[in-house]
Amino acid sequence: MVRATQQWRRHSFFRKSALGDAVKQLGLPEGAQVTCAHLVELKPRRDEDAITMSDVDEATTKQLKEPSIKALVVVGDNGGRIVVCDGHLSTPSFLPPFDSRSLHVHAVTRGSEKDVARVGAVVAAVGSSRDGSYLLRTFAVSDDGAFAGGVAELPLTKDAPASLALRSDGRLCAIGLESGSVTLVSVGASIACSEDDLSRNPVAPGDKPRFVDFADAAARRIGRQLQTDKADELLVVCGSVKPPRSAPCVALAFASFTEETYLFVGSQVRRFAGDRVEGDSDDDDDAGGQVVCSKIPDAISGTLPSSVLDERGCGPGLMSFDGEKIIVARSDGLYLYATDERRGALGFDGPKTALSCLGDGLVAVAAVGRYKRSEVTIYDIIQRRIVHFARLQQGVAAACLLSALARKPPEPADYVDGRRPLMKPLSSVIMLATDGGIVRYDEKSTPEKLDGLYKERSYASAVDVALKSGLPKRAASQIFRMYGDHLCDQSQYGDAAQHYAHTIGTVPPSYVIQKFLNARRFEELAAYLLKAHGKDETKRQFVLDDPYGFPRPLEELDELKTRPELTTLLINCYAKLKDVAALDRFVRNEDDLAVDGATAVVALRDAGYYGHAEKAAVAFEEFEWRCVLALERDPWRPEEALEFFDRMDVLSRFRCVRRFGIRLVKDFPDRTTELLMRLATAPDVEVDDCVRPEDENTPVCYEEELQLRKEELRQRNRPTTPQAFPPDSDSDDEGFTCDDFPHFFVHRPGHLRLFCDYVMNFDERGRTRNICTTLCELLIDEWRSLKDNDGSEELLEQKSEDIMALLRSDAPYDRMVALVLVETREFPFVAVSVILGPSPSRRWRLHGTASPRRRRRGRQSLRVS
Repeated sequence: MVRATQQWRRHSFFRKSALGDAVKQLGLPEGAQVTCAHLVELKPRRDEDAITMSDVDEATTKQLKEPSIKALVVVGDNGGRIVVCDGHLSTPSFLPPFDSRSLHVHAVTRGSEKDVARVGAVVAAVGSSRDGSYLLRTFAVSDDGAFAGGVAELPLTKDAPASLALRSDGRLCAIGLESGSVTLVSVGASIACSEDDLSRNPVAPGDKPRFVDFADAAARRIGRQLQTDKADELLVVCGSVKPPRSAPCVALAFASFTEETYLFVGSQVRRFAGDRVEGDSDDDDDAGGQVVCSKIPDAISGTLPSSVLDERGCGPGLMSFDGEKIIVARSDGLYLYATDERRGALGFDGPKTALSCLGDGLVAVAAVGRYKRSEVTIYDIIQRRIVHFARLQQGVAAACLLSALARKPPEPADYVDGRRPLMKPLSSVIMLATDGGIVRYDEKSTPEKLDGLYKERSYASAVDVALKSGLPKRAASQIFRMYGDHLCDQSQYGDAAQHYAHTIGTVPPSYVIQKFLNARRFEELAAYLLKAHGKDETKRQFVLDDPYGFPRPLEELDELKTRPELTTLLINCYAKLKDVAALDRFVRNEDDLAVDGATAVVALRDAGYYGHAEKAAVAFEEFEWRCVLALERDPWRPEEALEFFDRMDVLSRFRCVRRFGIRLVKDFPDRTTELLMRLATAPDVEVDDCVRPEDENTPVCYEEELQLRKEELRQRNRPTTPQAFPPDSDSDDEGFTCDDFPHFFVHRPGHLRLFCDYVMNFDERGRTRNICTTLCELLIDEWRSLKDNDGSEELLEQKSEDIMALLRSDAPYDRMVALVLVETREFPFVAVSVILGPSPSRRWRLHGTASPRRRRRGRQSLRVS
């Protein structure tokens, strides 16, 4: 077994305070000696210095900072007296004594956790009489330790009791005997008096014990059915547990796992001078004993079955339950047990004299050290460190260790006004020494612990303490920052990157980046930046960026991406390191990162990794950049770009065509023309005008208001990341018309005629003056080309019909351009009459009136005359 004390870190998280002499403090007579003691916790002490005042109001803070410590200490002496006092060992109260000697005491809370401080506790005690017999008594005490009546007594067998334990609900008592068996005693439900009984028979603290006729009170508590009940009938022997070896049962502990209760029994062979156990070493005091576990059923009867967990036992009282596991102390270390087997061991040498579990991983052990001096050590077995160490005076040993006031961080049931108290319950250990002195070790508050750890530069322990005490993340992140700085100073950049990752959202990334860039540690910087791209870290960054501290909507948080500059720097680090495997993993997004795809594609392209950039564009659905990567390089690959053309939005498709359309139509006329037809006839781009003329109460400055709203909408919709096809101007966001396409067909006039014919006949958007005039020109040019090349009469006649159909339609073509085309291409003159219609002079004669020109001449002649 490895010596844990040589490996574990040692700190001082407890402060020592002497409480004086036990006899004087407890009000015992001169010459009395403490023989047994136990502590029951009623209300845990809070870590008041760890409260964040900005998180709770004044009333809540006052409620959380109650200085009262609710705990009861029960002490027995060699004169049979039983004393109950508070956690400071003040205001002692005396319970009914035994005739000869108090051997064992145990106490548990009575009632639920909410009202336990008001109800008090139930105390069980075993003592001896002058005739050599043994008695079991149970008492009810109030929350201030005063005797509240409820004495029940049960004579025991002549076998000497070696240990005592009460179940957490106080309804079952276990007594370990020297003969090697455990007696189970059922405790009546009326041991703790009700409020009516306490008010009827009040007992002031410090008064002499006042005996109460408990039989009458018990009958009323049980239902007022048995008016003749006797007090001794409230304690009934209901069963027993017998370990295989008949060794004295010197340690007992009840343990509750889920909804089941178990009883653990530790036995030890009492050795005397000259005694030897075959096959055991001389210095093994625990040889010959056992550790046994027995399940406690709801209905107990007879001898309960038990299972042996270990063939070695333990000393008196060296067994305790910490809420999760059973801990047994032996001369060579601490052993951990579950209900079915041993689960581990920690090596701490020295004969143990006392053991107590504080909960939350803290274990207090009193042992005899290498210098034959007793030592009190408090271990944190979860974090693997020694949180306190004290060496006693020569010849003084710890007779008993009492621990309390330690619980896990507050649960939702502990919230005050729906707010979580940011504090940790503190722990205290009371030691009763063999010289009669009393010493209490109180756990320091979290700020005191952290200050001491900062001075020692024990930042790893400071981080553990901060997280365990429930400090806010912003405060804990500052500790991580100091820890990272400390590791950087020691050139441990790998570990520093891991701790800097916990500061994301509170410490500016530029601070951490500068640390690694100054040392040219690109690998560690990449690890930090990769952690910063996690979705949780990204949300934390942007939540803290809010200037007013208001939480962002959930749908907005789900769409948040990491800052573009961090993504660019991460890819540059990979490129600097030439880590292709990391780039492959980044491109496939195996870690589910919150990456801005456009920034990643641009960074990969600029770093020269075009293949990774293309894969990233597809993985992050940046199809605009996928088209750019396929079209901007030589040799260009337009067939790949056209595959992703329809996956882009309408504006991006038009901007792509505006940049590469002429070359695409020239090299791929058929497919590109089809795409342009669909694009020109696509639904209009929606632009919310916010204010419309038909709205009621339209403002006077409607046009100016409309322009401002449009500009605001454009600014809101405009992305801040790199755009594959940025707009040429502010008005470019408002869409396009069919007139923006004809110039793409400069090398393909035949496909232009197909395009114009399609869009003009699709809907009214294509019937523009430019499109119709262009179509007219193209048709006349084709007719002239057929005529010059001796085309067939059938084709000429069909082409003439198409031209005449266009001229006769209501298409808004330019008639002057049409006249010029007909005249220059020598198209049949009948088209002129179609274009111009009947001559003006002929129209006036048909109507029987003079033309406007003749009417003007007549008016001029009349003025002259």
